[in-house]
Amino acid sequence: MKKALLFSTAILLVGALQSCEKDTETTIEFPNKDLITSGVWIRIDLIQNGESEWGDFLSCERDDEWCFKADNSLLLDEGALKCDLSDPQTVFGQWTMVNNTSIDLNGFLFTIDSINSTNMVLTVDLLGSKASSYFKKK
Repeated sequence: MKKALLFSTAILLVGALQSCEKDTETTIEFPNKDLITSGVWIRIDLIQNGESEWGDFLSCERDDEWCFKADNSLLLDEGALKCDLSDPQTVFGQWTMVNNTSIDLNGFLFTIDSINSTNMVLTVDLLGSKASSYFKKK
């Protein structure tokens, strides 16, 4: 009798728990995606292994514009100064939010170290060497 009572109670509990489950789909939101896609970004520094590499960049590389689109496309514009006049003005790529703190950029995983409405820092580990790109909003 006790086994039957326990079995009946267990079935009632399972049924009650199932009826309390939500029927709505869970949507994953990434607040940082809104910040990334909110405008055009210009890289202002590149720190590799604790040292700035920005002095090695040519003027024509320093004005390049990065535009992360909500449809996961990336537009890289040469800016006003082109290093090679035969290069296209705009190159396209792909990016995806992996979670709210990292993005996949053409197959490379970047960590979002910091982001706000005017500044962003993305860091990638390339063969054990960390490189952090610092961006400001145009």
